Formats: sequence, structure tokens, C-alpha cells
Amino acid sequence: MPSRRRFLPTVALLAAGALLAGCGAPASTPGGTSGGGSVPGAPPSGGVPAPLPEPPGASGIPEPTVTDPEEGRRERRIPWRLVSAAGTPAPSLVVETAAGGAPCDTVTGLDVAETATSITVTLWAGRTAAAGSCDGPQVAMARLYRIRVPLSAPAGTRAILPGPVG
Repeated sequence: MPSRRRFLPTVALLAAGALLAGCGAPASTPGGTSGGGSVPGAPPSGGVPAPLPEPPGASGIPEPTVTDPEEGRRERRIPWRLVSAAGTPAPSLVVETAAGGAPCDTVTGLDVAETATSITVTLWAGRTAAAGSCDGPQVAMARLYRIRVPLSAPAGTRAILPGPVG
């Protein structure tokens, strides 16, 4: 009976040799043919990769509709990004933000401070007026909102600034 001291190193060497022997083998493709050692996913030599297929609903992610804030509590101020300052048909901006979704977390308010040189926009989020109990677990999925910001005059060259957040 071989001693245990010689048996374990022999098994370890055989296992390492088997692993190393497999490293140089060409990759096989799903059809079972050899890939000839090429990198999986790489185009054939001298070729150009095929374009990726369009995802379902090839038009991409749907654009959120432009809305006004919903009536509700102003629980926190939220960040936004400017989408448009075109202001058609009336002088306005369109800003985009994310919130958890009605009824427990939606855009519930808007403050606009206009001067001759700047426009400061503050968005508020919170529960809608119709929200029941929002205690306990909530869906953890944000929704994009595009909010119309009415102005007293076109934005023109005025700076468009975010209000405080938090």
C-alpha cells in the first residue's frame, strides 16, 4: 500500500496536468465544430462583426409624456435635468426627474423663481392626495417623469438653475 505522503502529491500533480492540458484546446461552437482557436464572439479574421439584432419594440424606450405635478404632499425636493426650453405653445420648460411612482412617491409640486437673468426650478416629490397608507414595503422601481414648467416669459438667454434638493 503506497504511503499517504506520496499519494496526495501524485493526485495533485495529475489534476494540475489535466487542467493545463485543457487550456490549449480550441473552443467549440454550439454546433460542435471547432472554432480554430479564435476568441469567442470575435469576427472571422478580416471580417466585420454582424450588427446586433434590434430588441423587441425596436423603437427603443418609450418617451414619458409631459405632465403637470399631481396634487399631494411636498415631502422632499428632488433633482431634475432640462429636456427642453423651447416653450411651445406658451413660455415653458420641460424637465425630467425620477420618482418611485404613484401613489406613494410621485412629483407633487413645482416652484419657479424667475428674474431677469435666471430661472430657478424646484421639484417636489411625495404622496399623492389619494394615497392611503404607504407604510411597509413599496415597489423599488423608479419612474421617469417629464414635467411642464410654466414661465411668465420665454427663457431666452436666462440661466436655468436647480433649486435646493433634499
